[in-house]
Amino acid sequence: MIKLIDLLREGKYTVDFDIGSRGLMSQTVNAKNEKEAAKKVAAGISGKVKIKKVTKESISIGDQYVGATRLKDGRQVQLLRSNEADRYSIGKKYGIKKHDYYLLIKAKGANYVVDTGTHILKKAGKWAQGYIQRKLGGTGKERFT
Repeated sequence: MIKLIDLLREGKYTVDFDIGSRGLMSQTVNAKNEKEAAKKVAAGISGKVKIKKVTKESISIGDQYVGATRLKDGRQVQLLRSNEADRYSIGKKYGIKKHDYYLLIKAKGANYVVDTGTHILKKAGKWAQGYIQRKLGGTGKERFT
C-alpha cells in the first residue's frame, strides 16, 4: 500500500545519459531524488553509462499536482500546490497563499477546496491524511496514485 507521504517525496526526473554512441539519450523515471533517479537508469542499462544531467520535471501551467486518492463513496481527493503567479491557478482563485498546499475534493454534486495552511510538503501530507480520516470518513491510509 502506498501512503501519501511516500508519494509526496517522489517526483519525475529526466536523466540524460551517454552510452558511447552518437548523441545523448534520455529516460524519465520516478524517484525520490536525483541520485536515486541516476541509479535507476544505470541499473536498467547494461554496459558503461555516463550520467550527464538529471532534471526534475514540473508542470508550468496552473497548480502543481502532488497526488490523489479515491474514497469508497466515489469522491476523489487531490493534493495540489498553489502557484499564485499563474492565471490558471485554482489556489489564487480561492485566496490560498503562493506555494501553500491545498486539497481539492471532487464529489458528485460539487467540488470544494480546503487549505492545509502550510508550505511544507511533509506537514501537508500528514494533515491531508488526518483530514480524510476526520472529515471524509476515510481510514487515513488510502492508496494514492
